Amino acid sequence: SEAAAREGAAAVAVTYARRGTKPVVSLCDVLEANDPIIVAGEPVEVEIKSGDVPAAIEKSDGYVEGSMVIGSQRHFYMEPQNSTCFPTEGGTYALQCATQDPPYFQAAVCAVLGMSTTQVKVTAARVGGGFGGKLKRGTPAACAAALGTHRHGVAVRVKYQRTEDFAMVAGREPMYFEYKLAYDVASMKVTGYDLQMKSDFGFSSCGSPGDLSMGMYWADGPYYFPAYNSKGVGLKSNLPSSASTRAPGVVQSTVVTEAAMRHAAEASGFNVKDWLVNNFYAVGDKTPYGQEMTAPLSLPDVWATLLETSNFDERREKVLAFNRANRFVKRGIDILPVKYGIDHAHTNSSCSIHISAWDGGIQVHHSGCEIGQGINTKVAQGVIATLEQGLGVEIGLHRIQFGLSSTDHNPNCTSTGGSYTSEATTQAAIQACTKLVERLAEVKKGMPVKTVTWESLVTRANDLNVVLGEESSYAPVTDKPWGSRFRYFVWVASVVEVELDCLTGELEVLSAEMVFDCGASLNPAVDMGQIEGAFMMGLGYALQEEVRFDEDGVILTDGTWEYKPPLVADVPHRFSTRLLKNSTNPAGVKSSKATGEPPYGAAAACYFATKMAIASVREDQGKTGHFVPGYPLTIKERQLSCCIEPSTFVV
Repeated sequence: SEAAAREGAAAVAVTYARRGTKPVVSLCDVLEANDPIIVAGEPVEVEIKSGDVPAAIEKSDGYVEGSMVIGSQRHFYMEPQNSTCFPTEGGTYALQCATQDPPYFQAAVCAVLGMSTTQVKVTAARVGGGFGGKLKRGTPAACAAALGTHRHGVAVRVKYQRTEDFAMVAGREPMYFEYKLAYDVASMKVTGYDLQMKSDFGFSSCGSPGDLSMGMYWADGPYYFPAYNSKGVGLKSNLPSSASTRAPGVVQSTVVTEAAMRHAAEASGFNVKDWLVNNFYAVGDKTPYGQEMTAPLSLPDVWATLLETSNFDERREKVLAFNRANRFVKRGIDILPVKYGIDHAHTNSSCSIHISAWDGGIQVHHSGCEIGQGINTKVAQGVIATLEQGLGVEIGLHRIQFGLSSTDHNPNCTSTGGSYTSEATTQAAIQACTKLVERLAEVKKGMPVKTVTWESLVTRANDLNVVLGEESSYAPVTDKPWGSRFRYFVWVASVVEVELDCLTGELEVLSAEMVFDCGASLNPAVDMGQIEGAFMMGLGYALQEEVRFDEDGVILTDGTWEYKPPLVADVPHRFSTRLLKNSTNPAGVKSSKATGEPPYGAAAACYFATKMAIASVREDQGKTGHFVPGYPLTIKERQLSCCIEPSTFVV
């Protein structure tokens, strides 16, 4: 039993030897040690250069420079890491794992047991959330369960408790940034941007090199920088290895870019909204990595729609008036644009369709893992739409049954992540169904038109020995390296208004509004759930989810008593999301766009709106000038940033 297992584990005394005098735990420790992560004999570094940044700074009317620390975040999926292994016929094993990557788990177990992939099957039923945390970090549980079954010949389940999950899995990398941003006053344009990033990978690289790369390639955000230089470096600490977390690397770097843009507006006296718009990408502009912006570029439409629906200008004036009239309660409002690149390069998504001649039931096995993102719903829609439209018969979603994601059905697929898996898997399903339509259409030609039903069609096809099954893979080939270009961009904008109690640091998010370019949504209900869910996860990161360790590297925030993910009470009082009307995406599946990660960055408006409220408190006390509160901007950080002193209470 679990109780007996935990009792036995508690009886084992483990003594750890300390190497060196002091563990490298905090980000300050990491920066001081400056110990680079080495992969394949080389430090992990990513650098992007475009134009001459030093020359741009020298010739500019002015520039700002600063630094910023972005903290870590835990995935906080509802279902902790767990795997169950069953002995099966012929000395083989079947594992049920909470995973986003069954083939990776299969390979890990096979390596531990010294067995072939034909002897180990890994399946994933509906998983209770992932956010990147179940790509790789659940393999110790899977391997331990498999080893127990291999040794004792019985089913074994290994499940982490929440505190164990927090201690072992880690999460988003904490990062330190330094920036310089130069501008021209007359044109109100950025002339050069330099961004330096140092990332705490933990004790090993794991998936962090990819996160570092994403942080660099997405860091430009929605802005055109004529001269640009960014460099990211991976550093080592004595903490658990970091793990990819929703929009990995991207959230941190784009927040700093937004902070640098607002810093420049503050220093130059530019109107923030006008300054941001004036530096948006336009068709024909090139990104720092050389990709040209092409039509349709919907950011102007997204922005204009949000300005109209949110009444931003009028509300900002009301916020300023409120702050002038109130001393200990302040408000803030911010508007923020987002660009998020999506690429299908190196994707391998597969789908198999099998139809029963008995009653027309459709069995679907695809390579994606259902982790709450609605992938099965989108695939089902793709299957039914392709078959019904291609054959001109009514079928209905009720006929579809999904099998588990499994290595014996889809052995060579890529993991579920990066926001594109739903559309890629749907495309694989559409391709398989298109082949079925070609065969069944020939059968239909020989049947009386008025009597053709789905059941009669598949029965007749089976009588004629027509194969009622098909499979297909969606694996687009590109000759360009990963990250050198994107298939398309997702454009988002948000307005957030907050109210801050300056004495306690308590904060209410009064309103959050988004306009999201989803292309032609495959399923608006599913996409709205993804958009608003991503925003709420981003809100937690911006305002309350702080990860802390003691000096020995023991996690202090290992449960909800200390670690604070957003709850129902943290949802904005007014929460509004609009999908951009009449949008298309020629590069997407059925003209759609991804929704899992792109909205995450829109929640950074919560941070900047709160910073505006804090600035008003500071101004009342004669404390003017630029300041940089921590990210996340927790209740403690908010209260301290307000600089409340005993003299403040004298009326």
